[in-house]
Amino acid sequence: MTKKIILLLLLMTNLSVWAQKKMPSVTLHYSFTDFKTAMNIKASNFGKVIKNGQWSNFPMMDAGYGLSYWQGLHKNIDINVGINYTKSIYTFPTGTYTATQKLFTFEANGIFKILAENKAAVTPYISAGVGLYSNAGKTGFYAPLGLGVHANLWDEAFVFSGAQYRLSFTKSNNSALFYQVGVGTHLFRRKEKPLPPAPPPPVVEVVKPITKDVAIWVKDEATNLPLPDAAVTIQSANGKVFSGKSDEDGKLVLTNVSKDEYTVEGKLNGIISESKKIEPAMFDAAGYAINLILLNNDPRFTLSGKAVDKKGGNPVADVEVSVNNNTKVGLQNINTNADGLFKGQLDAASDFSVSGKKSGYFSNIEQVSTKGLNRSTTLYVKLELEIQEAKAGQKFVLNNIFFETNKATLNTVASTDLDRLVKYLQDNPSARVEIQGHTDSRGSVSLNNRLSKNRAVSVMNYLIEKGIAANRLVANGYGSSQPADTNSTPEGRANNRRVEVKILGE
Repeated sequence: MTKKIILLLLLMTNLSVWAQKKMPSVTLHYSFTDFKTAMNIKASNFGKVIKNGQWSNFPMMDAGYGLSYWQGLHKNIDINVGINYTKSIYTFPTGTYTATQKLFTFEANGIFKILAENKAAVTPYISAGVGLYSNAGKTGFYAPLGLGVHANLWDEAFVFSGAQYRLSFTKSNNSALFYQVGVGTHLFRRKEKPLPPAPPPPVVEVVKPITKDVAIWVKDEATNLPLPDAAVTIQSANGKVFSGKSDEDGKLVLTNVSKDEYTVEGKLNGIISESKKIEPAMFDAAGYAINLILLNNDPRFTLSGKAVDKKGGNPVADVEVSVNNNTKVGLQNINTNADGLFKGQLDAASDFSVSGKKSGYFSNIEQVSTKGLNRSTTLYVKLELEIQEAKAGQKFVLNNIFFETNKATLNTVASTDLDRLVKYLQDNPSARVEIQGHTDSRGSVSLNNRLSKNRAVSVMNYLIEKGIAANRLVANGYGSSQPADTNSTPEGRANNRRVEVKILGE
């Protein structure tokens, strides 16, 4: 019998323990009550009963069942209150009955767990309490003393087993051994205790950097006029750099510049402006921004030009503009932007020729001069450069080509459009042109035809002398047959005496 009890206790050691104070629970159990072994112990002693094999087997015991209520008071202490029913031929009162009697027991026990439930897989316990029996019309008290073990099942229920020695209070009552095994369930689910809130992270004081906007104006020193497109840089000793370009008002605003010491410079057209300092104390001063003016001392004038289509006046982008200094000998090449605008620098006391180059276009050659201009009052020299698209079949009148009266001799000094034609043919090396001569209606037809033809040939020969291949040129005279204006007025006849260029293609 002892071996069976030990095996039963070992069977339960593989179950998980309920690791906290027991919740209110109800249990059902199956029981065995053994009066015979208790009587043998009382008649002799515990050792002799074991030695002589007088311990009763389970079939010799009185089977029963019961119900109990468990409640945890502490993680090491529970209480239970229960009732058990069995049919027995033995009773707590001394004596033996020939008829089976009903035995009811009511008891309350303190459960003292040897190991805290949250520290062991299985929880063994000892118990002690007080019991009341009702049997064969008699009642009485007894003291249950026991030991057992219980374990948790998936945190929803638990199983337990135990053994008691029910000690009678009087000599006239029988003592008994009581075994039980059962299962219990919690009356409600355990509420998880919320974890304490995590402590807030330590407050780290963030030192906000001191910043300010820096507003810089770049101006012409001589005229105090704003200078657009100036490259401005502010740089600290440790390498911090802020940069940008001035707008049309000569202004640049650099935002969120951190407190430090900076050197400020501007540059325009290769000329470096005056240098200024930004001191750290300027960031602490009142005001939204730090304001600076940089003066740029460039003794040259600024050519402010725009390339436009001769017919519609619309801006033409991507024109390569050549600015040729005829006085001091020098050449600048500048490209127009999307708005047809371009800028260049002009030396003082000089004459300049300005022309454009773009594939498929015929450009004017404009003359500008800085002679007589005062740099202290004038900064900009403005110019509009006309160019026109040159497609096959189009004609252009070369107004500034002059001949001696009634002759084919060119006045090359006055005929500035000759150079315009040379430049077009140089810029468009595959273009072929027809040079057409025209006269007014005065004189005979034969004379006018011969004169117009000779004048066209004179222009062609001039182009050949300038390096234009002869196979790209055709010269024809049309006399007075294609008037451009009336021949009734001096002005009309002057317009009819002309040289035209027709684009033949490539």
